Amino acid sequence: VVSTQSTGGKIGLIGLSNYTAAHLTEVLSYCKIKPSVLQNEFHPRFRESEVRKLCNEHDITFMGYSPFGQGDLLAHDVIVRIADKHSIPPSRVLVAWCLKQGVVCIPRTSRSDRVLENFKDVASVVLDEEDLRDIDSMNDQHKYCWDPHNVS
Repeated sequence: VVSTQSTGGKIGLIGLSNYTAAHLTEVLSYCKIKPSVLQNEFHPRFRESEVRKLCNEHDITFMGYSPFGQGDLLAHDVIVRIADKHSIPPSRVLVAWCLKQGVVCIPRTSRSDRVLENFKDVASVVLDEEDLRDIDSMNDQHKYCWDPHNVS
């Protein structure tokens, strides 16, 4: 649909998921409708720096899923310490960090009260340079979800 079919005015915006920088570069080389959003795994242990840079260069919104890992990042000592320092839940630290990175994040939860907790007053959370350095130190390129690098 992105490359060969006429849209007939029926396709407005295209979204992609789990694309590497190489995949996205390939799509951009032939697509008729540029993707507007790319949804990939994103959290302090897996940053997707290269693909985020490419998205930024092409005005594509990068949306991160699994910002809490598989829930284990909510109990990570760095995140808990920062949460305690700011008197907020660990989930809000992770959401605030994502937003500070310019990433729209979509935490997974089945409980509406947690959705509210995750985002409540998140715009007022100010992570200082020490917080950001400590969170940066967590980056070890660990993926919780499947790896699209194995797809050609």
